[in-house]
Amino acid sequence: MHKYTRDQVRFWDNVTKTDTCWLWKKPGTDGYGRFFMKGEFHQAHRVSYGWEHGEVPTHLVVDHLCRVHACVRPSHLEPVTQGENMRRAVRKPRSRVPSVDPTPDKPAHNAGSRPRYCHACLRPASECTDIVKRVCADCRVSERDKAMDAINKLMRG
Repeated sequence: MHKYTRDQVRFWDNVTKTDTCWLWKKPGTDGYGRFFMKGEFHQAHRVSYGWEHGEVPTHLVVDHLCRVHACVRPSHLEPVTQGENMRRAVRKPRSRVPSVDPTPDKPAHNAGSRPRYCHACLRPASECTDIVKRVCADCRVSERDKAMDAINKLMRG
């Protein structure tokens, strides 16, 4: 029987095996899994490949042949140069595995973006008008009115 180390047991507890890909359960916002081992974080697919085939040279990246960034199945991974990885990405775009399922209180948004809020009233940007420097127009007017009232109060004595 194959003896797993404690790190390997922890690693495989974070993987869901499907018929095709072995998916990291909680990928980051970039779609890749991260695994804490030996005092630092590592990309999960590089760890999986390294355990199966040996350490990946630092000048190479691990390409997902299946184009699913959350996949850690060693047979779906191949070390290539960054240039080759980019050429492959153009020919066959990656599939999108959402990192977080949308819920009513946390709607889905485009990767790379984040919901914006007015820092004064904390309303979402979609409900505010003309957000400048993270403060909506209504709050800017309100803040300006408060400042003018304070100045007038000081002027009056």
